[in-house]
Amino acid sequence: MNKKKLIIGAMIIVFLVSLLKMTLIPGRGILTTLITISAAFIFLNVLRQKHTHNLISDEEEEETKSPAYAKILEVILGISLSILTIGILFKLMHWPNANFMLSAGFFSILICSCLILLTYNTSNCSYLSSARAIAIASFLYALLFGPQFYYHFLDTIRWKGSDVLEYYNKAQAESTKESHIIYITERNKLLQLKDKEQYNTLNRKYKIAQEEAKKTNAKVLYIINDIAYDTDTPVEVFRHVGIHDPYEISLGINISRYLKAIGASTPKFNKFILVTDDERHILSELEEIPWQTDSFSVKVDDEIHKFGPNIQE
Repeated sequence: MNKKKLIIGAMIIVFLVSLLKMTLIPGRGILTTLITISAAFIFLNVLRQKHTHNLISDEEEEETKSPAYAKILEVILGISLSILTIGILFKLMHWPNANFMLSAGFFSILICSCLILLTYNTSNCSYLSSARAIAIASFLYALLFGPQFYYHFLDTIRWKGSDVLEYYNKAQAESTKESHIIYITERNKLLQLKDKEQYNTLNRKYKIAQEEAKKTNAKVLYIINDIAYDTDTPVEVFRHVGIHDPYEISLGINISRYLKAIGASTPKFNKFILVTDDERHILSELEEIPWQTDSFSVKVDDEIHKFGPNIQE
């Protein structure tokens, strides 16, 4: 396969993989990572390879070889495409420093593409046509993936039909650390559940539980698939179990670490409202945690469960 087809094909595959992120298909994160890294490798290496021609003689090769600056521009373009593609991966996976890589790749691709289109002048029509096609494709690739509007479109479509869209729009409007952390937390709840209707149902229960907790001085436990989500408790509560960053809390905490932190924390919680997809399992986990208080109660819907006194490790 020639250089032009390989590069444009890789761009199309990255676009299709970005659409995959709108779904809740299991394994989409691994697939997205593998494919985008492979595409970045293709961009970085294919444009570094020397262009070859099927020529009859050395004299004809001298007449048709690419200009001296062409190789430099191609190498820079390949590096820029690779940086932008890694930035796409980081943006789709919501990893840090994505915007920096997107911006760096975006502007360098635009500059290289324009230079190729405006300055290439060679008698090798086949090579010139290929170079221009790659430059145009790279230009369009940068325009699609470089700005933020495409990722906003993906997120809007992805969260449509779920309450996560409410938190996403709020985070976009306010642009504060707190609203962003809450959005990440809600997004990860939905990704754990993989069901928008179930998430919406639990989210309504969670909001009701929060209102009740304010009135009764209780604490809300939101646990899904053995992962706890908590944006209300100060990060200091979790430091003795090795958690120091609010963003780590927003991604969810393993239930044993979470309950250990809550059970040993000060102030001594003794009233809980549980919101979960598996009440029986979580209640059994609560029984096994050593708490600072001798006894405590857990409310699930309208049923109250009492534990203690003197739970032993």
